[in-house]
Amino acid sequence: MCSKRVTTLSVGNGMSSVSVHRDCAIQSLGQEQIQLNGKWHRETVIHEVHEEGCDEDSNDLERLTKTLNCHCRGNYCNGSIANVINFKTILLTILIYIFKFS
Repeated sequence: MCSKRVTTLSVGNGMSSVSVHRDCAIQSLGQEQIQLNGKWHRETVIHEVHEEGCDEDSNDLERLTKTLNCHCRGNYCNGSIANVINFKTILLTILIYIFKFS
């Protein structure tokens, strides 16, 4: 399961600063003790801690920052299109350079 946290800070005059953090979602609430062959062992048990979807953090409504927490399943489901845009920009720059100087 993946997670994405989008934090937005309004700085006034209609301007804002946005920070995005992508990572793997926490799926364990800690370790549990399990008895096996008469001995106690600590074991990390994976739980479904989060549901899929997004929700806004409403702990403090008077804060200047707004935080949106999202959780999803699938490979790189919390991804960004920035890599595609950067690749296209680099490719276009190379092509312009080749045609201009050839």
